[in-house]
Amino acid sequence: TGLVFFFFFWTLPSLYSKERNIHLVSVIGSAGGILGGIFIMGSGLTPGDLMLDPHVFFSNWCFRFFLIAAACYTFVFFRTETMHTIYGMGYGLFAFLIAVYIGIIEFGPSIEESLSALKVQVVSQKLICLTFIFAVAFQMSLIAELADPFDDVQRCLYAAMAFGLLFRVVFNGSLGVSDQDRSRAKITHLFTT
Repeated sequence: TGLVFFFFFWTLPSLYSKERNIHLVSVIGSAGGILGGIFIMGSGLTPGDLMLDPHVFFSNWCFRFFLIAAACYTFVFFRTETMHTIYGMGYGLFAFLIAVYIGIIEFGPSIEESLSALKVQVVSQKLICLTFIFAVAFQMSLIAELADPFDDVQRCLYAAMAFGLLFRVVFNGSLGVSDQDRSRAKITHLFTT
């Protein structure tokens, strides 16, 4: 999943190379998206039950980098003449939801406080995972609209990413970027016994 995000954001600025005003913003947004993809890979390579601190580090920062990408591309999609403003609105919503999730991670209740606090963290995590799935579907429609610059291989990779995200949420219950799932289970056990 992270690798496909990497390639998607690597390619995206080339679509705006002729529009000077927004090309730099698209490069900054793609840098955030590329780093977010790398950090998703880092999160997957550092399982929370074996390497909790690196896993949490990669997990938290991947969302911060994707917030940069979503905010920049919100601006790009509103300002470009080659895209419908619906993409700007969609990415604006995506950026807002990521910001809310980051706020919950940083300033929300600690999972050690109570079972209710744990539920808030878990539910928000699952909602942001679903948001990523919808964002991937939204990006697929973007690719379909801009089909000429993308070849069939890139479209297949992107479709594989969408199915990969869905598979991980359905079978693992997360995007692979969870905050201390094993610790949460232990804490839940403490509150329920």
